[in-house]
Parts: sequence; C-alpha cells; structure tokens
Amino acid sequence: MLTLSYNNTEQTLSAWGIRADLELEFQSKGKCSVTLNTNEAFDVAAPQFAWKQPVTVYQGRTAVGTGGSVWFKGYVGPFTRIASGPNQGIQYKLFDIWWLLEREVLLQPRVYVSATSPTGVRTYGLWFLSEIYLGQTVNVSGQFVALQTNGQQIVEILQWLNEAYNPTRRGNTYLNPGAVDASQDWVQWGSIDPQVNIPYSRVQTIFCAEAIINMLRWSPSVTVQRDYTQTPVRLNFLDQNLASRQLADITITITTSQEREIRCAPQYEKQLPCVVIHYKKAVSVNGQSEYAFQTDIWPATASQFTPEANVHFIELAGASFTVVTSNVQTEAISDSANLSWWTARDKSLQDPKISGLAFSADNALTILDDSGNPINTSNYPNELLSSGGPGGPIYNWMGVNVIEANVSCTVSYSHFDDSGQTVAVRRVNSRRVSVRVRLTNAVTQTYSATTHYDPGEPFPAMGAGGLANQIYNSFNQLQYAGRITLVQTQLDAAGASITNILPGARLKLIGPNNTYTNLVVQSVIARPHYGTLQVEFGPAARLDAADLIELARCTRFRTVYDMPSGRDTGAPDPGGQVDVSEAGSPKENTMHGLDSSQYLAVTFQQSS
Repeated sequence: MLTLSYNNTEQTLSAWGIRADLELEFQSKGKCSVTLNTNEAFDVAAPQFAWKQPVTVYQGRTAVGTGGSVWFKGYVGPFTRIASGPNQGIQYKLFDIWWLLEREVLLQPRVYVSATSPTGVRTYGLWFLSEIYLGQTVNVSGQFVALQTNGQQIVEILQWLNEAYNPTRRGNTYLNPGAVDASQDWVQWGSIDPQVNIPYSRVQTIFCAEAIINMLRWSPSVTVQRDYTQTPVRLNFLDQNLASRQLADITITITTSQEREIRCAPQYEKQLPCVVIHYKKAVSVNGQSEYAFQTDIWPATASQFTPEANVHFIELAGASFTVVTSNVQTEAISDSANLSWWTARDKSLQDPKISGLAFSADNALTILDDSGNPINTSNYPNELLSSGGPGGPIYNWMGVNVIEANVSCTVSYSHFDDSGQTVAVRRVNSRRVSVRVRLTNAVTQTYSATTHYDPGEPFPAMGAGGLANQIYNSFNQLQYAGRITLVQTQLDAAGASITNILPGARLKLIGPNNTYTNLVVQSVIARPHYGTLQVEFGPAARLDAADLIELARCTRFRTVYDMPSGRDTGAPDPGGQVDVSEAGSPKENTMHGLDSSQYLAVTFQQSS
C-alpha cells in the first residue's frame, strides 16, 4: 500500500484524492521527482499541497503508519491547475533535496579588515561572497587558506545549504558555533568516496548543485545515493570502482516472458588495459634550455609496451629561471693600520723622492662617515675593492650593506730633491692623509640570487593517486549499459523491495544462459499503479580520458616571481640588478633602498 505524509498527516493516496497515475523518477546526479494528479477543483482557492512544504511517500505499508519503507522524501514544487471538459484537477511536482541545491547560490566566507585603530590595530570581520574558489577552503579562525579535495569541497557545499536553511546557523557556524542547533539541518552526508587532490579554480555565482557536478567531473565513476530513511535526508557519494566500496547487489531472475523490455550492451570498448601518460617539460636557466621527462603508468604491473595501452602525451608549460651573480672581493679595513695599505691608495706616498715614511708620533687613525661621525668597523669590517678592479658591485638583493667612508691618518717622512734621495729638501713631521673608500659587511665570495622564476606546470603525482590511476579506475571495469523494465511479479519473486532499486544500487540479472553483473543503476522511473519499474543502468556519465587530462591542466595555476629587490621602480625589471654600491639608492616606487622614505605598496607580477 502506498501512503503520503504531509503536514504531519499520513493517508492513503485515495484519501488524498490522488489519482492512480503516480510516477516517481530517480536520478543519480539530478533532482528526483514525483508527479501526481489530484481530483481537486480546478479553481480551488488553496490547493491542499502548499509550495515547498515537506512530503514523504511510503511504499509497502500494511496500514497507515505501519510497515513498509520510505520511498521518497522531498518538497512540494510547482503545480498546474488543469481543466479538460468535465475533468478537472491539479498536477503537482514534488522534488527531493537536490532541488534545493539547484536553487541555492553557493557562498564562501572571507576574512577582511573591518576597521583600523589610530595605533594601527586591525579589527577583522567576516563576509560571505559568491566569488568561489573551488578546491580551496578558508580557515576563519586561523585566517589562512588551504587546498582541499573534491570530496571535502562537496562537504563544504552541503554545509552551505544548511547554513542558509537552518535558522540557527546563518553565519553562526563560523561566528557563534554554540548557538547552532544541528537537529534543524536540512541535509546530511555519509560516505564521501571521491578524494581527488584537485587544483583550485575560481568561479562566480554558481549554484550548489552545479558546484557538486563540477567536483564530480574529477571522479566520473561516482554515483549519488539518497538515503530517504534518514532525517534529514542523507546523501552518499559512492565510487563504484573504489576497491573498498562494495555496492550491494540486487539479484533479479530474468526470462524472455516476464520483463517488459530489456536492452544490455557490454562496454568492451571503454575498458583500458593500462594508461600511460608521458610528460615533457622544458627548463630554461639564463636562456639555456634543457628538457625533463616523466612517465605515469597504471596499473604498476603494466608498461608502455602493453598492447592497446591508452597513451597520452602532455607537454607541460616550461619553467624558466634567471640567476644573477656578483663576484665580490674585499680587504679587511683593519689593514689600514699598515703603511702598505696607505701607499697602495695614495699615489703621493708612492713618490720615489720620499724616504723614511712612517706614522707620525701624533698619528690618530680615524674612519668617519660623510657627516663626520665615527663608523663602527664591527658593522662594516671590510673595504669593498673598486668595481673597476677585481671586486664586483654590491646589489641590494645581496642582503649586505655598504657605506662611503673617509679614512685618515698622520704620517711623517723626508722629501728629497731628487729621486736618488741625495739632496734633502725638507722634513715632514706631521701630514694628514685621507682616502675615500667603501666599507661593507660583505665578504670575498660570489653572491647569487634568482631574479625571475616561472615554475611552469609542475609534474603531477605519479603512481597511486596519479592521473593515470584515476583514468584507469574510471574505465577499466567491464560494465553493461542498457535499460530494463521490470514488472511487480519479478520484484516480488526476488524478495526485493521496490524502494531498494535506486541510483547507487547495483543489479545482478540472472538469465537462463548468462548472468549480468556490475549493472550500476543511474536512473529509475516507477509507475506503481501499472506495476512497472524502468531502470537505466551502466557507467556514470563521464569524460573521456583526454577530457580528464585537459580538465586537470586548465585549472592548474602557477605564480611568476620577479625579485622585488631587483627593481628601481615598481614595475618588474627583466635585468633584476640595481647597483647601490656607487649609485644613489632608489627613493620611490620600491620596497627596497637605503633612504628613509615610507613605502605603501609593492607590485608583483602573476600569470596563470
């Protein structure tokens, strides 16, 4: 016996005035529906079933409220008033939870700066946007984002439906969890088999159901199963090819006379002995290119020589590196205590007419900056040799400091009239000598840095969990595609309740000469008053292997890096070199420099 429960009242269909032409349609990745017609007056002021109110249909009841099982649980959708001659009534459409997912726009939380105090203390707020990053989750408390699998993303989508429909949530899940009453949720989830590590992708204004379908493209062998016996309805996402997933078989004996219709075609052409993906990637270092190769093969026992291997070639976007170097040579400034240091730097002291060069008795070695202040040589222990000589320039990317210094000492000597030093002219007892040098905390070595880095497309995961493994699992099992229309006597003889044959179940048909297994139910149309059940079975709607590969590539992001310290303006500089050892330091439109300017922003280049 069929009954219908509405507004806390359960009655037989005839008691509700429902005609004997009820039809139920169940789909895996779409809304399930019930179509019913009543004997109500065409122009009744208030139809007995109101918009979006919950409805439950029971099958196999022994009496109202007793026995049987839930066949459908959903909500009242649109209805049509019909009058044709003396016949009149109202046709209702009932839809299950997927209907609500089709109507609800997905939002994601964002943490933003809601206020800043005069002392610079920031106050953070929470905002919900329809700008969605699928494959990425926001940790509100920790204020960071992280990647998530397609299964985790599906959970987030279902959570949002509860966030919108549960009046105790509506932001409290994030802001005040203690105020949430989970018993008022509208949907729950059980098994979530797909757990593919997907790259994140940005979309704008997407409905929840569409977002779930987007995620299931990565796991094409998944079937969506409803458990209407649970309150609220429980959704399971079952991967029929997962080794640990054992779908329950519903066994039905078929003959040439019982079933109304049967079509069954083995899908041999969709089986793959193995999947081989060759990856090629160019790597350019300072303009010189070389190639890297990797091969992903699944199953692990196969090879690229396996007959009829499903082979693909992917040329990944190449990587490029630009590296700059500077060969720096220095001498310790403490060497200025030696006369040889001075004669090497002051040509006047190299005059052959000078004899007896020495530090004078009143000598005071000073090392001063341009303001006349002493320089702490522990911070600047070395002299940078002239870039015209063997020493290299100092760039700001090197992370070292340089300062102009005036080094002075007092010397004494005798000055002769001739280079043979035979005729003395005068005695110099105290002469102040000064040289200008550049002091630094750099040491003698070759400094290097990456000024430009484009990683290109990374090599994906190989082996178990890789793309070849994913494609193989979606295609390797032999499945049958077709349709069968069963009659009630077959279902009764099999001992199976009609409510068990729903998307997510698996049929096993036993014929007089052959047994057909692994028939995964994708859709069902039930006409209980006619005693028929039409079942579509076969592989889930899925992408070809080439489409899966393209999907994996088109949603992959990469970031191009240009070294900020290699710029003298806010724009990226291909050369990446700004010499601060001799030229003046930059003073605007840059985050780096020795000036005291304040900087408000820095420009980065990003490409994808």
